[in-house]
Amino acid sequence: MENLEALKSVLEANRQVLQRARELNMRAGVEIFPILTATDLMPLVKECLAGARCAGEVQNVECLRLPPLDEAQEAEVLATAPDTLMVLVRERSVFYQKGAHPQVEIPQEEVETYSWKDLPDEGIFLPDGREVCIFVHLDYWNSERDTDLVSLKARLRDKANVLQWSRFVDKPQITLPDPMDPNSHVQRVKALQYGTCVVTGEPLMGYGVARQRTSRYFSSDAYFEVYWTRDEEEAERFHSEAVAYLDLVREQKREELERKQKIAEARTLQGELRDLEMKCSGDALIPKSLRDRLCSLAYEIVDEYSAARYAVKAEQLKLEVEAAFVNSEQKRVAERKAQEVAEARNLEAYGITGGLLNVAKAIAERALERHSSSAEDILMDELTAPYGRERRQQAIKGRLGNGGATSDFYSLSKARDVDAVLEAAIKLVNEQRIAKAVNKASSNKPQTPADPKKFDMGQLFGGVAKEAKKRAGKKSHKSSKSR
Repeated sequence: MENLEALKSVLEANRQVLQRARELNMRAGVEIFPILTATDLMPLVKECLAGARCAGEVQNVECLRLPPLDEAQEAEVLATAPDTLMVLVRERSVFYQKGAHPQVEIPQEEVETYSWKDLPDEGIFLPDGREVCIFVHLDYWNSERDTDLVSLKARLRDKANVLQWSRFVDKPQITLPDPMDPNSHVQRVKALQYGTCVVTGEPLMGYGVARQRTSRYFSSDAYFEVYWTRDEEEAERFHSEAVAYLDLVREQKREELERKQKIAEARTLQGELRDLEMKCSGDALIPKSLRDRLCSLAYEIVDEYSAARYAVKAEQLKLEVEAAFVNSEQKRVAERKAQEVAEARNLEAYGITGGLLNVAKAIAERALERHSSSAEDILMDELTAPYGRERRQQAIKGRLGNGGATSDFYSLSKARDVDAVLEAAIKLVNEQRIAKAVNKASSNKPQTPADPKKFDMGQLFGGVAKEAKKRAGKKSHKSSKSR
């Protein structure tokens, strides 16, 4: 049991010796005190144990104890790599770490007073000549460290100045350019002091500029945004880019407006073509091929790519259709005039026109068809008959029958219309006889064709009227005798 306790004491002393050797070596930055490994200790352990199988069998426990470190060397290391150094008029602990420079820490509360400005530019060194790394705590997340104190102080200066920049919130307003306003422009870079340098006391300047917006997710988003920077060259570069971008956006807007105008013009023309298509759909005077082309173009799909081509085609077709409308209207006017002349002639020749003349023609054709030789006498008898309208219509129906346009004669309700139709029918029957006589004369004498204009139509129709009056007088005389 005593051997076991003695062995533990020796092993603990050995551990402390090795640990102290590592610490001194780390301070010195080089291996002054050798560190024995398990491989190095193995021969010594075998010799001291001398075949012992347990702690109780070890004869010489002290044989396992490592020799103490050289006190002179240890004192030299402690003198050249001290525990503290005088930094910024204060004793500060020196931290040693393997593979790194010795380090002195400056706490955050001293950073806020900018005491780091007094760090020597040439650096801080240990008595053995090694450079000391200064570690500066800025806040919980940020820190700076370096052996080059000029570079370290420059970074700390920049961060202190940036801190003033982050607190600079009262910035003046900068008007953004409006691409839709031709008088709008990109304002010049606006310079403003936001603080003073913590080291030199020089004024710190910020620069505000309108720059191109970095992202536009929606078409309603602005094209520009206000940007503030501490770099004057960056601000000037953004200003130049914004001027060029404003010109580009205006050109794009102009092209977009032109496309929209072309589409609007094309669709306006398309609406006009559809109106024309509805207008001429029932107009037989307009060629069917033109109507088909009009229908096809009026319902063609129009987009921004085909709008210009469509407008040209639509204009040409519109002019063509309008010319066709003018032509058809001229034809209608000519037909109406011809019809009016014909109706005037019919009225002059037959006393009636329009529907009544058509009824008279039907009666004349049916009379010639049923009673060729006596057609005129039959019609004259009914015209001069002493009874009324309804009985005359029934008498004509009994002689000529019912069919075709003759049925319209039987539905006439005015006596003057019945008389006018019968008079005109008699004239038409006489015309048929004249035409047959002319044809017969022309066939007998082909060298001198008869001219129907030589017949005195007025004399003929005047004779018809006289004959009607004569027959009417005879019938009235007979009726008085019978009475």
